Amino acid sequence: MPIHITQAINVLEARQFVAYCYDPAYNPNFDVTNRYCSYFGRDAETGAIVKAYEINRNVAGVETSGVDLQLDWRADAGSGEVSVSWLVGWLGSYDYQAAPEVHGEQWRNTGCCPTLPEWKWNLATQYRIRDLTLGIAWQYFGSVQDYQYRAFNVPSRSYVDLFAAYNFKSGLLYGLSLRAGVTNVLNQDPSILPTYQQANTDPSVYDVLGRRYFVGLNYAIRPKPK
Repeated sequence: MPIHITQAINVLEARQFVAYCYDPAYNPNFDVTNRYCSYFGRDAETGAIVKAYEINRNVAGVETSGVDLQLDWRADAGSGEVSVSWLVGWLGSYDYQAAPEVHGEQWRNTGCCPTLPEWKWNLATQYRIRDLTLGIAWQYFGSVQDYQYRAFNVPSRSYVDLFAAYNFKSGLLYGLSLRAGVTNVLNQDPSILPTYQQANTDPSVYDVLGRRYFVGLNYAIRPKPK
């Protein structure tokens, strides 16, 4: 069943509302009091655009449909236990309507503002033996087209992470947990989007930091088992 949101809230960027001010679809009479024209001003001497207010505003609506699925599996393996968790999302449609006077735009499979691939998932596998846990995670984003330059194809992107954890359940270190890992093992660069302004990518989706390592310690005071 599609989900329809009326009076949705979104950030309308300056490049959008300035264009809408001079677009007959949004401002048919080219009225200077049109709401999109009111979102910015011009310098009286130079004519340059000033005071462009990029803030959260109500838009006409968003209608989207898709399927989210989570599968979990666990089984004994040798002296330990293996587990698999797969979270997958399929986006059937994402129709964005900026104003009541214009038709909605289909944003599925577009990159930028936000990036909405048809398929994305997170597949994690762990192997636990006694107090040691080893794991690998695969995050996938399907290919998209740039929002403004539709002929520009952005290929699919995968990220692989490795991690390990050890819980001390006896001895002097009882209650201590040690974890370590590598994020973005393959050191994948972020995908390039011509439309986007944040270094020509979407940092909410694509990793902009590259390969990195982490180590962490946790200590919890709890009674020892009898």
